[in-house]
Amino acid sequence: MHEKDSIHTNIFNEHDTRLPTPTVSILYLDYDNNVRKATPLHRHNYWQLIIVFEGMLKIVLKEKNHIMLSAGKIIIIPQETLHSVVYEYSNTVTWSIKFEAEKISTNLPVIIIPDTRQETEMFSRALLELFHNKKQISVKYMSGLEYLLGAILGVCQSESKRESTNPEWLLLTQERITEAQGKIISLAKLAGKVGYSRAHLSRLFKKFTGLGLKEFVDLERLNIAKKKMAYSGKNLNEIADEMGFPDIYGFSRFFKRMSNCTPSLYRKQMQKK
Repeated sequence: MHEKDSIHTNIFNEHDTRLPTPTVSILYLDYDNNVRKATPLHRHNYWQLIIVFEGMLKIVLKEKNHIMLSAGKIIIIPQETLHSVVYEYSNTVTWSIKFEAEKISTNLPVIIIPDTRQETEMFSRALLELFHNKKQISVKYMSGLEYLLGAILGVCQSESKRESTNPEWLLLTQERITEAQGKIISLAKLAGKVGYSRAHLSRLFKKFTGLGLKEFVDLERLNIAKKKMAYSGKNLNEIADEMGFPDIYGFSRFFKRMSNCTPSLYRKQMQKK
């Protein structure tokens, strides 16, 4: 068996679901042979992976920082990251994958692979081989591709945790909030899981992040609600129930208080995009 076939067999067709990787859901796949020259600065509430096959790509980030990507390079842009994509040459060819990821820290930086880690070298080779010379991807590869994206994020998140200067209590707090996936969280129970009283954790959180603990939890719940309305296809009653609200009216009051927009209006605006 050739090495190329081995990579596809091991990762895309027979991926080991026993490995603990973040859950990924692909939203959209897009082949691009440089129809446009650049995108305006923007941000979105999903993750995006871009593979460069030909030409040169420039990713402009906030504060005028930029990253140059040549053929064979892959970039992963976390959700809510302000950025612009600039095509440096007319023959630039890319694939873009837009996806959601559960239980992933919102503090991960922009990721460029391959890097010095052996795992990301293998992952990047598998991605390059899967998408090489293709304008469409077979549906049979989707579950394997989702698993692969989750594995990449899992490796990067583990590395980020090891390198992070954030205190352990903050990482644990953010993890517990992420795990709740938008459901109602008792701040007292949350603090207990971290090993502090609610008052003490709230003071620490405010001092370290500038946000109140409840404010942070509410913002996370708002982001989850927006994603569910944009991508799940569920009606508002189902979303409200899934997130632990007593009824649609409680969900609507929360959403309007946090976003100054009703859920119905927000969904209509998203459907027009």
